[in-house]
Amino acid sequence: MALRTDFTLKSLLLELHELAAPEIAPHFMDAIESMGPQSPYKGGKRLVELLEFIVREAHQAGDAPSEEGAQDAVAYMLGRLLESDLTMKYDLYDGSGQLRDIQMIQTSMSAGNEFIRQEIDKLLADNPTATAADIRAHFEEAGRRAVRFVRARRAGHYGAFRVRSDIAAWLVDVLVDRVEFHTDEDTDPQVDALLAAPDANLLVAAAQLRLRRTQLDELEAAVENPFTKERGLQRLVERAAWLFGGGYTGVSDVRRLTSGTEVDLALLRPDGVLHVVELKKANTRLVKLHRGVPITSDDVNRASAQVTNYLRAFDEDRAGILERHGIDARRASGTVVIGHPMYDVDFTEQQVDEALRVYNADRSRIEVVTYKQLIDRARHALELSAPSEGHGR
Repeated sequence: MALRTDFTLKSLLLELHELAAPEIAPHFMDAIESMGPQSPYKGGKRLVELLEFIVREAHQAGDAPSEEGAQDAVAYMLGRLLESDLTMKYDLYDGSGQLRDIQMIQTSMSAGNEFIRQEIDKLLADNPTATAADIRAHFEEAGRRAVRFVRARRAGHYGAFRVRSDIAAWLVDVLVDRVEFHTDEDTDPQVDALLAAPDANLLVAAAQLRLRRTQLDELEAAVENPFTKERGLQRLVERAAWLFGGGYTGVSDVRRLTSGTEVDLALLRPDGVLHVVELKKANTRLVKLHRGVPITSDDVNRASAQVTNYLRAFDEDRAGILERHGIDARRASGTVVIGHPMYDVDFTEQQVDEALRVYNADRSRIEVVTYKQLIDRARHALELSAPSEGHGR
């Protein structure tokens, strides 16, 4: 059986190399080098053996993400894992994948509609007296054939899909497992109560509550995926600036305020003063030991220094920024969002929070928070602001 070695596999190995523990990273580099510098990439049994070796070494080292990643790489080579599943799980590309997926679904559904039309024309040509029940039975039989294919594949009988059947299998997966069709029974009781109320304000509150809960769930899932990149988190947070509280009136479209500086998120306070947000990876260490005491890690210190440099540049060019963009950047403030206690395996969540609290105490203009703290605060605020079920009755 031919083994799949392509740009997607190489992109995965490069991503795993970046995230791997120091003692595991060189093994991923060995696998990358064995593929060669350009397409067509080398592979074969040698590459599979290297990846299986990484699985064992990562397991012994306690590096679960590297172990899982190497297993997925082998599964992809053997055709047991679809390319779309791989790129979604490891966020391999630039974020345009979701748009491509939607376009592929639209194209496939359009082609499917045309196929159905042709099938009906053929059926009626062969049997002019066919009834609606005959047409229905014809398509029910075709549907059962498609379902048997999916179930057989999921029971463990895998194939190395070629491009056309790979796309078909992916499309069936999406329509069966990933597209959710919501009915009234899917809503939670609190939103049901709001939607039942005659007050239009409550209807708006219900819609906003549902949207924000969904945004929180999506961000939490991305944060807890050790393979999510900075850019993936940034895309989610950009759509949910409310996470940072009600003290801001909006988000500025301008992110490059001075030469050489580009902030991740530029929030505006009611008085027009700037608050910048710098978003870092969730899968990073926040704390290290120094003389037996937990202190902030180098990653935290670098992120904070980055925002400090931004604020200094904004102070120095306050007049220019105000003239060019209408934003008051003098004495602007900032937030760094970085890490999650789940990735600091050598420390408890309390130790992480205490180290950050001590670190933040010496800084008047910058606060460092974890993604967990950001999500927990936002979820608590949602519960406090949600209208009661009995309101308006």
